[in-house]
Amino acid sequence: MNGRILPFPQREISSPVTAVVAPLVGRATELAFLHERLKTALQGQRQIVFIAGEPGIGKTSLVDTFLVQVRTSADILITRGQCVEQYGPGEAYMPLLEATSRLCRGSSGKQRVAALQRYAPSWLAQLPGLLEPQEYQRLQQQVQGTSRERM
Repeated sequence: MNGRILPFPQREISSPVTAVVAPLVGRATELAFLHERLKTALQGQRQIVFIAGEPGIGKTSLVDTFLVQVRTSADILITRGQCVEQYGPGEAYMPLLEATSRLCRGSSGKQRVAALQRYAPSWLAQLPGLLEPQEYQRLQQQVQGTSRERM
């Protein structure tokens, strides 16, 4: 699996981020890189890309633009989770749990929840809102004693 941090030069953003994806200026190289990573992933090679940089330089705008461009191509399932600065103890897996929860609430959510129950019950135990209370209690008993490291 290839992992790469996509460095972001510091640049000022003149307009606030809106719900509609605004034209992205000066990020053609970064967008091309993301499209290349997607192409490689669609050929069966796993890819991870971290987009890092100072607050306000356009990381979210870059991702939003990329997602708009790829939503209509290929059979791609898109989800997302965010890393949010927290004060005090935080949940190490929060971005992954958020992304998983979004997938499980989507159109084929029941199949995804069933897959989690079978293959990753300790992850499903972190998402109680996806199960009925009785199912959740049963799951808690099943995964009792599972450590964070084991997750």
